[in-house]
Amino acid sequence: MPRNGDLNGLIWFEAPSCWVWHIVNAYEAEGGEVVVDVARHRRMFDHHWQKPNEGSTPAFASSPNAPVLVRWTLDRTRGRLTERVLDDHGGDFPRFNDRFGGQNYRYAYTSHWGDGVSFFYGPAYKHDIRNGRTEVHDFGPGNASMEPVFVPRSGATDEDDGYVMCYIFNGQRNSSDVVILSAQDFTGEPLAVVELPVRVPFGFHGAWFPDCP
Repeated sequence: MPRNGDLNGLIWFEAPSCWVWHIVNAYEAEGGEVVVDVARHRRMFDHHWQKPNEGSTPAFASSPNAPVLVRWTLDRTRGRLTERVLDDHGGDFPRFNDRFGGQNYRYAYTSHWGDGVSFFYGPAYKHDIRNGRTEVHDFGPGNASMEPVFVPRSGATDEDDGYVMCYIFNGQRNSSDVVILSAQDFTGEPLAVVELPVRVPFGFHGAWFPDCP
């Protein structure tokens, strides 16, 4: 959208009634369609004004109150939006390999949000957008994942060749850890766990920048 330009070419699309906190990624597909992947909540701050927990009517049997990872395809010729569910585990705080920002991509990472009844956090997910497969990393009882940040390995060529870093709240210690996973062995044991002396609040966003000489 031009900051100081002609908006006569602006196209409006009718989307499903919902709430979106976070966009995963977006890119222009072959044929000129625009693909936008989002974590879609059914509603937000309708009855619960002090916390993000809405959606009493089931939208999906497995996670009625939880956000759903969906793909919106925008047909600019017809001015029409179509939606396809990518995953309904109930995940938000999406991240991906930033090198693929604005490009066709394959892998996304989310943290669990909601159990179909209440608002809570839990494992982290690796989503293969192309084949519909989701891998789950469970951090164990009393441990809950926050935003999973992808860090590419030096010299990597594959999109998922790297590491996933998460702040994990440890309920027994009432503090947080930094857990580092291999993105290509997502369900395997962590490569490293750094115990922190304090709790990192949920909803905390982060990014990784390598040390520069």
